Amino acid sequence: AAYEVFEKAYYHIAQQSTIATVIYYCDMIDEVASERYLNSREMLYDLQDAYNQTLRTIYLESPVRDELFEGWSEEEIQSLLEYDPAILELEKEIDALEVQYDQLDENSLTYNDDCVEIYKQMIIKNNQLAKLHKYDNYYDYAAANVYDRDYEREDLATFREYIVEHVVPYVSKVYNEFVVYQSWESKTNLSRLLEFVNDAFYNT
Repeated sequence: AAYEVFEKAYYHIAQQSTIATVIYYCDMIDEVASERYLNSREMLYDLQDAYNQTLRTIYLESPVRDELFEGWSEEEIQSLLEYDPAILELEKEIDALEVQYDQLDENSLTYNDDCVEIYKQMIIKNNQLAKLHKYDNYYDYAAANVYDRDYEREDLATFREYIVEHVVPYVSKVYNEFVVYQSWESKTNLSRLLEFVNDAFYNT
């Protein structure tokens, strides 16, 4: 019965958080919407924290834990025991930084500097988050838990090498040809440029 009450409360807050998120992304500079977004996220994180801490206490202290956690894998049990509340606190800080970035004024004279400062803080926070999850860096953590990609870092390296070897030279050729052709005004020369681009990318 207690779990049913918790589950109902959790899904209610999760639903409200989703609604607040949608409203926020409709107008990210709206202060009321951003405040409600952050508040709903914070409530969700706090509920997740209470849930994790309660389950860990039950696992460590309950005389019937084997029955209660019968369907759990060793990996899930280990993850529960290693749970660190600092993870969700970092998530809150990262959310706040993202909102701060979204609300920057692009016309401000300090816009670029403000972006750099927020980006530097994001790097620090994300790497701290990764280490709490037992990863060396945020890329490795995100590749396994956030990005939902069907390729590995090695695939990226292979793709990058292919681009450097096969695409970059053609881009340079196209650019150099364009510099020559842009000073010519006849449609004939424009046609020649289009033919060159087509030949460079599709007939090699």
